[in-house]
Amino acid sequence: MSVGWSVDIVEQLQTLAGVISSKLNLPIRGFCGWMLTNKRFLKEHDEILERWKGHLFDHGIPGSSLFGMKHHPQFESSANAGDYPDFIAGFSTFYQRWRLSYLQAPYLPCPIAPQFPAPLPSRNDPNIGMTSYVPDTIPLPERDALRNLMEGALQPETDSGHLAEWHKLIHSSSQAKKSIARYARVFVVQHFWSILHHRHPAAFRRKGDLLKEVLAEYLLGDNAAGKETIHGDLQLINRRLGTKWFASAVD
Repeated sequence: MSVGWSVDIVEQLQTLAGVISSKLNLPIRGFCGWMLTNKRFLKEHDEILERWKGHLFDHGIPGSSLFGMKHHPQFESSANAGDYPDFIAGFSTFYQRWRLSYLQAPYLPCPIAPQFPAPLPSRNDPNIGMTSYVPDTIPLPERDALRNLMEGALQPETDSGHLAEWHKLIHSSSQAKKSIARYARVFVVQHFWSILHHRHPAAFRRKGDLLKEVLAEYLLGDNAAGKETIHGDLQLINRRLGTKWFASAVD
C-alpha cells in the first residue's frame, strides 16, 4: 500500500484503475492491430530482430518475460560483450519510436499504457506522452477544455510522421473512431490467421471459409453473419500489406 494512503483510498483507486483499464484495452489492442498492418513498423521490427538475432538467442528480447534468463551479459563471449550496450540501446530507441513498453515476442508488441494514477515522481517525455498533476486546490477546466489542453500537450516535438495515420484516427475530431475497434479485432485475426497458416499449412489449405467462421464465432459470437466481417478484416490486411502477408494467400 502506498505510504500515507488509507485502505479506502487505495481500494477506490484500484476500482477506478480497473474501470479505466477496461476502456483503454480496446485502443491499446487497436494500436497493435494498426502497427501489425503497417509496412513501416513491420520493416523496422524485422530489421532490428535480424540485426541482433545472436543476442536475442542468448538473452531473449529486451523487456520481455524471458529476457536475461539464459545468460547474463558478463558471461557473453568476448566477441559479443562489446555489443551489449548497443543491443539494449537499439531496442530502447525502437520501443520509444513506436511507443512500446517492450516486445513480448516477435509480432507481439506491448504498447505503453496510461497509468491512473501516475506514479510520482514521474518524468515527462514530450516525445511520447505526458504526466499530468492537478492539486486539489485548483478547479478542473470543463471537459472539452481539458481535452484540448491534453491534446495540445501531446503534440510531439520530434518527427512522428510514422504515427500520423494513427494520431489522426484517435484525435477527438475524428469521425472514424469505429476503426479503432476494427483494428483491435484485426490484431487478433491477423495473429491467428498467420500463425495457423505458418505452422499447419497443409491442414488449413482451402479451409479459409471454415477458419473465418471459427474466428467469427470466437470474436463476434456469430459464425454466420460475422463471417463477412472477418472476410472484410482480411481484405483490409491485404490492402495494407499485400496478399502475400502470410504463407498462403487468403481464400
